[in-house]
Amino acid sequence: MTYEDAIRDTELIKTLEARRDAIQDWIDGLKDGVKGFLAENGATSMMLGTHKVSHIEFTARRFDSRKFKDEHAELYNQYEITSTVKRFTIN
Repeated sequence: MTYEDAIRDTELIKTLEARRDAIQDWIDGLKDGVKGFLAENGATSMMLGTHKVSHIEFTARRFDSRKFKDEHAELYNQYEITSTVKRFTIN
């Protein structure tokens, strides 16, 4: 890869990321509209054309590692691991 290739690819990455973000915003807006439609019709699930659409509330259980670390720091430190990672950014 040449320097010029790297510049071109960097610009392409930024352009595609901007498009991806715009498309994700569009998708999120469309989802919100369908969720609103379900709510207006008092439904949590509905067949819309050939697709079953559901917007269902449920309970999820998650481990609060921050609270555990605060309350049991010594035990937390026994199981904490350190790893080396690389981060790729374009500003």
